[in-house]
Amino acid sequence: QVQSECDQFTMPQYRGLYVNSFQNILGNQINEDKLLNYAIANRYNYLTLYGVDGINFSNTTNTNNFAAFIKKAKTQYGILQIGVIGESSNFFLQTISPYNRLRTTSFEKVDVYKLEFEFWLTSSNVPGGVYCTKYLSRNGFSCDTTGGFKFYMQELKKIKNIAQQDGMLSEVYVGWFNLGQASQIVAVVDRVLLHCYRVSDSDIYQYAKTRMSYLGSNNKIVNVMPIFSSEPSFMGPYLNTNTITKPFSVFNNYYTVETAPWKSNINIIGYQWFKYSDMPVKSILSTYSTTVNFTTLDSVVI
Repeated sequence: QVQSECDQFTMPQYRGLYVNSFQNILGNQINEDKLLNYAIANRYNYLTLYGVDGINFSNTTNTNNFAAFIKKAKTQYGILQIGVIGESSNFFLQTISPYNRLRTTSFEKVDVYKLEFEFWLTSSNVPGGVYCTKYLSRNGFSCDTTGGFKFYMQELKKIKNIAQQDGMLSEVYVGWFNLGQASQIVAVVDRVLLHCYRVSDSDIYQYAKTRMSYLGSNNKIVNVMPIFSSEPSFMGPYLNTNTITKPFSVFNNYYTVETAPWKSNINIIGYQWFKYSDMPVKSILSTYSTTVNFTTLDSVVI
């Protein structure tokens, strides 16, 4: 049954997986190969890495290991793109861009510069919140969601410029936003990943429809990927009896018959799953047997 579902499903351009605690995987050949075998078994072709900011890039061994991992992923496991995540532009300016510029082959380069800054979360932006303390107050922004969004847009524009200069893509993860914020975001980013964290596929499209209408209500084509979560509080239990391809299949079926005018500006290019250590061990390819061991990974909550 798993195999037949997979055969009937038309794979989209990008099938992404968030990889948490990558700093604990890099350099360990067993864990690297487990990750890449899991990716190829489930037809992922885009890996987004958490924890790269915890790697010391001034250490030549670390840098060489990072380049070797990316090259192996792209040349042996069918990975099309590698993305890394930062909360501000400094990480890309000081670490990722210099790394990429020293690489002589695209097979060793990071392809996607991704900003994750949850400006919509009141608790993170108010006085005493992590964003207020770490970014907003010290840079002259108000400690509220308004200041958080202004900082976010400042950093997004910087990241877009850095990525453009390096010949790479810029990307954002977004949760909740209004129409005005959507128009500013789509003006300066290559791809938008939209969270669709639900416990089943029953309303997976409806949950995102209003926000997609905001993204599409601008005179610009927007590349969009929905994000599904395999965390226990979301689709973890659902995945015990459903394949990882089904949520996107349901989502895309609704999108295909959508007739609203904003649809002409939305380009659904694939899907993303959060996160590696919560994904089911079983493969969507019934002919492939894998014994991925997640016990060495930290539990990371983003």
